[in-house]
Amino acid sequence: MELQEYKNLLKDLPRPTADVTDYFINRVARDHSWYKHLPNERLVRFVFYLDPNAGKTLEKVVSTGNSKDEKRFIFKEKDKNGSNYGYAGWQYFTKQYTVNFIPNSDGSFQDSRPFIGLNIIDAQGTAVPLPELVIRKGTFLMSRYLHRVFENDFEFIDQDGISNGEKHSCIINDLRDHLNSFYNFIYDEI
Repeated sequence: MELQEYKNLLKDLPRPTADVTDYFINRVARDHSWYKHLPNERLVRFVFYLDPNAGKTLEKVVSTGNSKDEKRFIFKEKDKNGSNYGYAGWQYFTKQYTVNFIPNSDGSFQDSRPFIGLNIIDAQGTAVPLPELVIRKGTFLMSRYLHRVFENDFEFIDQDGISNGEKHSCIINDLRDHLNSFYNFIYDEI
């Protein structure tokens, strides 16, 4: 997929406000027990990007019949009060946390990100790789201090005199700046 094709897929998304971006960051910080899965140093690659299917539930994956590997992804649509609008399209991907792909009782997938990978699902339901420039601009190195458990932990101070709470605040502020930079990269040219 070319960069302009990617941007065209985003033209109907609401532009993420500062509040929406903070809401998304809060969700990412609470998504998993990151303090168990990430190292102390900021070494783990997360890719942040905008996705018109963010927050939607992957209802099913069907074979196209053209080949064994070709699949079509079908999402449940939500109205404007649905959770996909709550994040205004923000999405992230990391290989660090593994999620099992056992579907819910209704056949839908709770978390489709690891299943879809660094692809975006177009209007026909086809997985198309994100443009390399989007991946590069969206890449952010993360550490365990992303996790909300450190939010109020100002008591534990490391040998450099920095508390866990300060490390958490720093990574959250850096992520906010990163997402704003990515937002400007996408929307300044749509």
